[in-house]
Amino acid sequence: MLWGISRELETCLAGPNVKLVHARDVRVELDHVRRGLKLVCRSRSASRALSAIAANRALRRSALVGFGGCFGDLQLLDGEFFETSVAPLIRDAEGPRSILAHVDLTWTDHLNDVHSRIEAPIHLFWGEQDPFFPLSGAREMAKSFKQGGELRVIPGAKLYVHEEAPTELAAFSLAMLDRAAAGANAYAAPLGIERASNLQS
Repeated sequence: MLWGISRELETCLAGPNVKLVHARDVRVELDHVRRGLKLVCRSRSASRALSAIAANRALRRSALVGFGGCFGDLQLLDGEFFETSVAPLIRDAEGPRSILAHVDLTWTDHLNDVHSRIEAPIHLFWGEQDPFFPLSGAREMAKSFKQGGELRVIPGAKLYVHEEAPTELAAFSLAMLDRAAAGANAYAAPLGIERASNLQS
């Protein structure tokens, strides 16, 4: 069994839609995420396995079975993130089942259609190494925006880019709001502007 967790969870992780590039760089497709969520919701053993993974520091840091895909800087898995997001999973193995039962990712299937109808510029703040929503997908998605916008890429950051680069996010957001306050003409950015952050990775 993978990492000693339940057979059901192992089967889900070994599914045909998982593309493993490297143990620390797992590419997960949304249909795989949906399958995993359904499994945790219907299986007590899978939710207990999730709790056991959360309790083990090494497994918790794994990109394959833990939260390693959330942060480029794994130190951020400790402290506030641990207290608010991980500790509750350890305290109550059944809690995730009730929460995840209400998660519905099917809305993501319609994003391109929705994006093409938005009249305002759309600005994106993205983690360069996000394994769940890869940067290549963000670049493709930006092509569907009517008014363009800026794609700000944070080197080395992953899914929780807002936690990894809060100062950069604040500056990015304030600049966007300043442009909006200056008027619609100053706010609009040409389609396809992408800027890498000057943060050191």
